[in-house]
Amino acid sequence: MALTRFGDKLLLAKREATYGVAETLAGTDAIYARNLVRRGLYDKRTRPLDKNYRGADKFKRSNKRQQLTFQTDLIGAITPGQASPIAALLRACGLTQTLVVGPPALARYTPTVNAADDSATLGWHKADPNTAANMIRYVAPACRGTATFRIPIDDVPTVDFDMLGVYQLPTSIVRPVADYSAFGELPDVTVDTWSLLVNSVAANSTQLEVALGYETFQYHGSEERVSVLRSRETTGTLTCFDPGLAPNLLSLADGETIIPIVSYVDAGAGKRVRLTLRVQLDDVEEQDLDQAGGVRIPFTCIPTGAGNDDFILEFE
Repeated sequence: MALTRFGDKLLLAKREATYGVAETLAGTDAIYARNLVRRGLYDKRTRPLDKNYRGADKFKRSNKRQQLTFQTDLIGAITPGQASPIAALLRACGLTQTLVVGPPALARYTPTVNAADDSATLGWHKADPNTAANMIRYVAPACRGTATFRIPIDDVPTVDFDMLGVYQLPTSIVRPVADYSAFGELPDVTVDTWSLLVNSVAANSTQLEVALGYETFQYHGSEERVSVLRSRETTGTLTCFDPGLAPNLLSLADGETIIPIVSYVDAGAGKRVRLTLRVQLDDVEEQDLDQAGGVRIPFTCIPTGAGNDDFILEFE
């Protein structure tokens, strides 16, 4: 029997028009995913029996659900003003999409108001060992989840997704023809393409990491089973060389001052991404970076009284 290779896996994702109603997936819905893991989750229901021997009791699998974790590129080539290639996933992670005609033309993603979250149908595929022309498909409708964004110097910006959806048994289907055209180029982050401002001051950064921090939960009753995003605490970490920033940042942290962090990657038209954060610094940790002085700055994103304005992700 042949082994299932990395290249024999496939992930498709599509925004749902109606929550929980599985969308028809096609190769044009392909996501350039890696480190893809699918887990079947359930609550184990059992009752202890009085019996004259030792051993486990038969159990029931209830509240069955699926968890899918994977990583993909943050930046995919688009025509400015069009949706991001990973829009279905971003919107299923509690973000609202706004397409701006411009100038500049862009797609903007900001946190949703409560109870306004989108959902997505995800299809995880692997090679069918019994039929070469087929793949085994695990469909997970009603997916919602959370995401962690990473922008490192001299590497590819990525997003780690952790999605939760309804459980379904797999089926064998004809292998879809995946369209990865939006992910054809590597948008490296370099000194020429990345700028980062902390409180309007340029920082010589090596990595920015931001976790949306949604708590994902699935509840079920006699009428429906629903994946929900119950709360959000967006946090992050900025790592940079220290050209005298530390004293000023320590003062801002100690003063509990709310400041902006703006990250902008310009890899060319259709491959630009701006991340604007409204943050409170937790502390400033001094550490060595490649034998040079550096700082690690953990922070928490804090919205204004209007809400949902502490995280703004834009693609141009």
